[in-house]
Amino acid sequence: MRIWFLFIALCCVVGSASCQRKQRETIELKCRLYIEDFEVNPFGVDEMYLTDSLSFRIFVGKYDVEHESISCVCKENDVMIYRRKQDENGVWKRTDSFFLPRADLTANKIDSTQPLFKFK
Repeated sequence: MRIWFLFIALCCVVGSASCQRKQRETIELKCRLYIEDFEVNPFGVDEMYLTDSLSFRIFVGKYDVEHESISCVCKENDVMIYRRKQDENGVWKRTDSFFLPRADLTANKIDSTQPLFKFK
C-alpha cells in the first residue's frame, strides 16, 4: 500500500514538472518588436506572444509544433501575423492572418487576454 502511494505521488510530481511553461526562444523582428515562444507541454504545443517589451504583450495563440506554424512580418509600422497548417499530404497552407497596426498595439486597443488564433 505504501509503495503504491509513493508511485502515485511520484507520477504526479513528474507529470506536473513536465508541463511547466518554458521559454523556448525570443525573436527580434525588424520593426523592433519581439516574438516570445514558450513550450507549454512536452507533447509539441507552444504558445506565442508579440511584445515590444515595454508597453504591450499580445497573446498570439497556441499551436501544434509538428503541424502548424505562426510567423510575423513587419511592414513599415504594422505587423502581419500568419498561421499555416500542414494538410494530410504534407503541403503547408495559410489558414489565418491578422493585420495589427502599430498604433493600436502601443495604445493597448487589442485585447491581450484572448488569443488571436484559437487552438484546435
